[in-house]
Amino acid sequence: MVLDSNIIIYAVKPDYPQVRAFVKRHDVMASLISRTETLGYHDLSEPEASKLERLFDLFTVQPITEAVIQRSIALRRRRKGMKTVDAIIAATALEMDLPLVTHDTTDFDWIDELDVIDPVSSE
Repeated sequence: MVLDSNIIIYAVKPDYPQVRAFVKRHDVMASLISRTETLGYHDLSEPEASKLERLFDLFTVQPITEAVIQRSIALRRRRKGMKTVDAIIAATALEMDLPLVTHDTTDFDWIDELDVIDPVSSE
């Protein structure tokens, strides 16, 4: 499963034990863009950054390949206003033929070929 950036953030927050449990139970990975998005947040404290770095060490971080870029371009052309970051994350899941784990389901629910899982609402 490919984790969206919000799930990675929730996994280190004390208010989301169900997300940590979900991540522990599944084989998960993330796009390199999620590492950039989460660790590049302007208001991130050093303790939060350290927790996120340790979490990224626990799973595979997928590179952004040419195939992912091409698929993300196609997704953005299909949906006005789709953020580049979201397109790359969705394209990573599609290219790997894996579900996308996110709490922001409305950002992705229009992509029929993408299986979207929300561990925040469904657990």
